[in-house]
Amino acid sequence: MESTLRIRITSKDRELIEKACKIRGEDLSSFTRRSLKKELAHLGLYNEDELKILGIKIQQEEEYK
Repeated sequence: MESTLRIRITSKDRELIEKACKIRGEDLSSFTRRSLKKELAHLGLYNEDELKILGIKIQQEEEYK
């Protein structure tokens, strides 16, 4: 199931995102979805299989004693 999410960002951020999209050759929606998935993965909200499917590698942080 798909859902729409609307956000407010500064015009400067919009310009930077559009520049990144042009460099990557992707549209704004694809860039935004990929960015959100990377952040969710970084927060540990995806399981190992989902990370593999998404092609996202997260380095395990070393625990300090």
